[in-house]
Amino acid sequence: MNHYFPHEQLDVYGVALRFASLAEDLLTSWRSSWAVYGQFDRAIESVVTNLAKAARLSGTDAGVYSLECSLGSVLECAASLDVASLRNLVDRSRLHAAKELLQQIARMEVGLRRSWGRCVHEQPDTYAPSTGMYFLHESLRVYQRSLQVHEGLSGL
Repeated sequence: MNHYFPHEQLDVYGVALRFASLAEDLLTSWRSSWAVYGQFDRAIESVVTNLAKAARLSGTDAGVYSLECSLGSVLECAASLDVASLRNLVDRSRLHAAKELLQQIARMEVGLRRSWGRCVHEQPDTYAPSTGMYFLHESLRVYQRSLQVHEGLSGL
């Protein structure tokens, strides 16, 4: 594949595009009028576009900020998938495949940020796999509680 722009040289960009393709397959089976559709769609796009911006500004504070925005959108995608799962919009195997790609993107972005050397120190293995959880926010009681409330409301 030809690389015309700096972001196309990043390995993480290729993984983000793979995730975007998988996510597009999910979105085709959802109604565009659902809030989770719009949130997920925007977050997918934000992962990819902020990576492109970060590559252009690599090694600068603005580049690190764009990388952080992309990482935030990765977590938004993961949360949107949790909501979609509660609404039975995504089966377990597709949820697992999507979260595995998101987790890979998160690890790569943290590594890239570290390599640029302009970031706050982060504990090692922050995004390491854990039993039944893909991201740290999934372990928060308030997050689990909000999913329970959402699940209760969706049953009405």
